[in-house]
Formats: sequence, C-alpha cells, structure tokens
Amino acid sequence: MTSSKFMKLKKYKVHLSIFLIIILLISNLFFIYVYNSKYNFSINNNKLSITKKSLDNIKSLVYTSYYDFKLEYIPTQRFDKYGGIEIINNDLFHIFSNGEVAIHKQNEFQFLKINPVENYKSDFIRKYDNTDAFISGFGVRDTFYDNDKSSLFISSLEYDNDNDCYFISVFYIKINVKNLNYNYDKSWKKILSTEPCLKTNSTEIIFQAQSAGGRIQKLDDNYLLSVGDFNFHEGGSNINIYDDDNSDYSKIILFDLNGNKRHFSFGHRNPQGLVVFNSDSEKIIIETEHGPEGGDEVNLIRDLSHYGYPYNSYGTNYGEKIWSAKKNDYGYSFEDPILSLTPALGISELIFWNNDNIEKWKNDILISSLRAKAIYRLKLDKNYKPFFIEKIALNKRIRDLNYDDDGNIFILSDSLSETESPTIIKMSLIK
Repeated sequence: MTSSKFMKLKKYKVHLSIFLIIILLISNLFFIYVYNSKYNFSINNNKLSITKKSLDNIKSLVYTSYYDFKLEYIPTQRFDKYGGIEIINNDLFHIFSNGEVAIHKQNEFQFLKINPVENYKSDFIRKYDNTDAFISGFGVRDTFYDNDKSSLFISSLEYDNDNDCYFISVFYIKINVKNLNYNYDKSWKKILSTEPCLKTNSTEIIFQAQSAGGRIQKLDDNYLLSVGDFNFHEGGSNINIYDDDNSDYSKIILFDLNGNKRHFSFGHRNPQGLVVFNSDSEKIIIETEHGPEGGDEVNLIRDLSHYGYPYNSYGTNYGEKIWSAKKNDYGYSFEDPILSLTPALGISELIFWNNDNIEKWKNDILISSLRAKAIYRLKLDKNYKPFFIEKIALNKRIRDLNYDDDGNIFILSDSLSETESPTIIKMSLIK
C-alpha cells in the first residue's frame, strides 16, 4: 500500500471515529433528556435514587364548557401535607403544616417571621413513627382569613404528651396591611381545643388523623369548625364519641373568639370541605365529607340537624357489600345529603363562586377532589340541590381552593409521596 493510500485510510478512520463519537454523544444526550423528563433523580446518603415523575405536571391548559384556562405551577419549596392557601389583600399566602406563613412575591415565596404553631408534634414524633401513626397528618388542617377582623385562623392537631392523647385546636394571629406593608403577630394564640382528649391507642390503628376534619368558616360574628370522628366507629373503638354531649367529635362546632363553643350539627364522618355564603336574606352552609367505601357526601347544613353517621351511610364497609351501621338507640332523624357520590371522589374543599370576571359561574359551587383529581362545578336550584355538574380534570390531588379579586383560581395540590412536592396551581382565564 502506498503512503498516500495509507494516509487516506487513516484519515477516513479518524473521521469515522469522530462521527461515531458524535452519534454516541447525541444518543446519550437524547436518552438523558427523555429519561430525565420521566424520572426524578436524587442522592441521599451517597445513594442514587430514581423515581418516576408524574406527567401530570405538563398539563398547561384546561377547557370547560364556557371558559378556557391556562395553568401556572408555583413550587411550594418543600414537601408538606395539609396546610392551606389564603388570599389577603389580593396576595397569595401559603400556610404550611407547621404554622409557618409565606407570601408569594416576585415569583417566589418569602417567609414571614411567624413562629411555628406550638402543637407539640415533636413530642409525638419522639414516641411514634410512620409505622405506628399517620405522622404527616399531624399539623395544620385548614386556614381561614377574616378580612373584617384582619385575623388568620388555623386548625391544627395538638398532642398532650403527659396523657398520650390528642385533639384539634384553633389558633389565630393578626395580619393587616399598612402602607403596602404587612404588620402581623409573631406567635399564634390558641382560642379553643376539642374535647375530650383522645387516647392515642383508642383505635386499632393508632392516630387516624386522616379523619380529623378541621375546616374553618365564619358565620355572622362567630365561626364554624368541622370535626371528624378519627375513625372511631370503623377503627374498632368501643368509645362512644357520637352520642356523648360532652364530645366535640363527629360534629360541626360553633365558636367565638373567647373560646365559647356549642355543637351546631351532628353525624359527620370525615368533613373535608366547608363554605358559608349569602343567599337572599339567609346564610347557606354547605359541607363535603368522605364516606366509607363510596358514599362521599355534599350536605346542606342546618343548625342542630343530624347527618347520619355512623348510623346511616350510602357507602359500605371496605371490601364488602354492607354498611355496619351503629344501632340508632336514640331515635335520631337524619338529614339526607343533597348529593352522594359512588365511587367516591375523595371529595375535598369547596368554594362559592362570587366573582364577575367569570360571570357564567356566578353563584356556582366549585368542589375539589383528591382521588378523582378534578374540580366539579355544581349549579344549585332554589332549594340548594345540584341539578348540573361539570367535571374539570386537573390530574392533581386537590387539598385546598381559593380565588383572588381578578378571578384567578389557586389550587393547593396534595402529594402521596415525598418524592413529589405539592404544588400551588394558578388557574387563569384565557381572554
């Protein structure tokens, strides 16, 4: 072989090698792009963890019968279950499950110098872990801002270490606006606690906080707090919290700022949503609650009325075709739900729509869901019973709902896994 032919062959091999290297690099980059779009990568204790991402995050548009919306995803900075979102002075606030408060400004959350709520969760964690109890459920259950009193309310689980028992407490702080700046208290003040304090081992699976309830709403000059049954009936407890006049559980409570309280309604399993609104000359109260296997409910709440649980349910025992009702020895008469849903939606918070920017939704109810990952728009007749339902799929478990003066809807999503942090979604009308 002549030297010139040898040089040409060598040059050809060099070019081929470079070409193959480029192809290999492009292939690897494409593989990394595709793989990274579907998976989360994290390193803990020098170990690489790979988990599949939810493709739900890429949903950017929502189409409804009257309006179309664009979705903006606002990171919440950290994994956190429960807590809530509030609109104060048309600003978005995120209240975390430990009682910390952040305001969304300049495309990021800025923490206010407010101390975490003193609920003694640290004492509880020292005694129990996630294999024993629903630790992530220990914290802030709901939030409510009262514009008239410039007060932010939260409900939270609280632990009594000395007696190894728990209850729900309501706290508040003052937050007001002065010269475009927020003035606020640094520490939460307790208003009341539910009674009695529930022993941690009262149920077969201890501390069933997923059935705690805890929604807060204002009613005239007082407030409502929904309280669940902590799974006492289905969880094997022989303690009767339902018929005891001294028990605040499985009820909606009316209370004032001095901590005075009374039972407003009865027979609630796991109240997940609560809203109060004006209609003509009266206040309307609508509540949502989880049924057992099926039987999620939407209830029109009336003072001193009983809503059936655990004596009556449109759901069944899990995995069975019957409902193991508690015997109605007291002769209660029950209010039927205005809507019962099977299969269950994992029904959650609801809001009354009263914003002119989305005029065709005026006076409708928006109900969120966890299991169904959607919002349901309900139109109510003159007796406040639904005659129209529209499903708005979002592919996110929804824990809380709110909206601002401009008609933007804010959604606090919920995550089942610490590998996927919850997100706040801003749902804006496309004009």
